[in-house]
Amino acid sequence: MNQKKFLAITFGVVLAVAVVVFGYAFYKNKKANAPKVYKFTQVDAPKGKTVDGFPKNLLIGQGAINTSYSLSYENGVKQYTAEYTSTKSADELYKAYIALFTKANDLIGNNVNGTDRASMYVATTKNENINLVIQNIPDKKVRQVIISYTQK
Repeated sequence: MNQKKFLAITFGVVLAVAVVVFGYAFYKNKKANAPKVYKFTQVDAPKGKTVDGFPKNLLIGQGAINTSYSLSYENGVKQYTAEYTSTKSADELYKAYIALFTKANDLIGNNVNGTDRASMYVATTKNENINLVIQNIPDKKVRQVIISYTQK
């Protein structure tokens, strides 16, 4: 076998081995860095009611409750969600929630107050998280409020 042919075959084998080794390392690293997906159990509240455990003080300017449920994750985290309508303006609701969380010394972040929509993320002093969205419902004189409350 001539030297050029031997070098070409050797280079091809080394390249193939390198591709396999790097491919496996990439696959293993990607799999190790994948986020953990937790299983959960969902409990729905009866129509017009909030699910047991949902903090009633979070229902500011409450009108009709459209849906409410809880999720219990296998890692022990519990999430409670309620969606309701209110005749108060988005701005009135936003200011009422800001006052509620400020009074409790909770940390308010990512808060936005627009003409048609308001939202905020809150980390409470009790190690709880609250996501809140307030939005106008087109062609109606009510606001939709969606609150998710997570207890660790």
